Amino acid sequence: MAHAGGRPLKFQDPIAFDKMIDDFFINCEETGHKPTIEHLAVYMNCNHETLSDYEVREQFSASVKKARRRCLDWLISQGLDARNPAMHIFLAKNNYGYKDKQEIDTNINVSMADALKQARSRLDNTD
Repeated sequence: MAHAGGRPLKFQDPIAFDKMIDDFFINCEETGHKPTIEHLAVYMNCNHETLSDYEVREQFSASVKKARRRCLDWLISQGLDARNPAMHIFLAKNNYGYKDKQEIDTNINVSMADALKQARSRLDNTD
């Protein structure tokens, strides 16, 4: 059967794809390598964009999402124990959509009468 066009898929079989991901995590445990998405891509002889592309393919999506969750779980666990978690924070922001959030209260708790008194006092002091 002829190919419909475009580049053929690097990974054809979702079951073999899932097994390769599981083997990666076993390999990380055995060798002490850090389970990151980038390391998974190297292990699978592709790049992280390829994994992102497969994440939107129905038959591969669950496997990639599960791998991302496992990598994130490791990242958070290591970050909690890290002396300096800056790299863990950086990776969480860049790879998993985490962000710093500042809450700024813009409510002013000064009555109009108090504001007028303060303004009048400043004007009186400029003489």
